[in-house]
Amino acid sequence: MSPSYYTTLNINQLQIMVKLGVPDEERAIPQPVEIDITFLFPSLPDECKDDDSNSYICYDEISKNIQEYAEKNEFKLLEYLGYQIFLLLRNYLPEDIGVITKVRKCNPPVDAIKGGCTVVHSDLPIRVR
Repeated sequence: MSPSYYTTLNINQLQIMVKLGVPDEERAIPQPVEIDITFLFPSLPDECKDDDSNSYICYDEISKNIQEYAEKNEFKLLEYLGYQIFLLLRNYLPEDIGVITKVRKCNPPVDAIKGGCTVVHSDLPIRVR
């Protein structure tokens, strides 16, 4: 029996500027948002077996697509922004690759919140820590 492999690929702290917030004045100035993306492979990807594989996930393309989408739009809710980014990725990927997105509003306008606010979306069961 061949061994089972569980492989994930992560993009960490993709930083984009987004017009985000419920009040118009908060959305008037783009603010930093950080995105973590995890891709979950159902088996060992070809990229792990062949250094010249053409089926790789291009970080640059993904980053640019997310940034372009965010710059063209305004968002009132972090939850909505996070889900739209999740859908953008879901439409980009083959069906057998799972995806988890964590989108963090770095500086919400609430003095007591020091670490930002995060929304997580996944097409797999998740545990948030």
